Amino acid sequence: MPTTKLTLGQCESVMYRSLERQKWLPNGTTEQNWKTKTVADWHLDDPALPADPSFQRKTVELILQSAFYDAGSAVAPPTPILTDKSKTLADLAQWLFDNQVS
Repeated sequence: MPTTKLTLGQCESVMYRSLERQKWLPNGTTEQNWKTKTVADWHLDDPALPADPSFQRKTVELILQSAFYDAGSAVAPPTPILTDKSKTLADLAQWLFDNQVS
């Protein structure tokens, strides 16, 4: 069971690298601009799949939860951030940092 609490910098790195590796960053995202990209830039579930309207959001949640688990930590599903299109990826990293569970 993961028990490590990662620093904010580590959370940012785990988040960015895992999404980059899985090809799930918004189009046009670079190491220099990723913090300013918004959830709206992702176009998650737009258009939604009829059988599962939240399929892409849930995929991103699982990628992040798995990456944090692999890093020795654990996070709750980041649904609140991923459903608010005005939030940035920096907001997501902060939320992941604040919502690590032990």
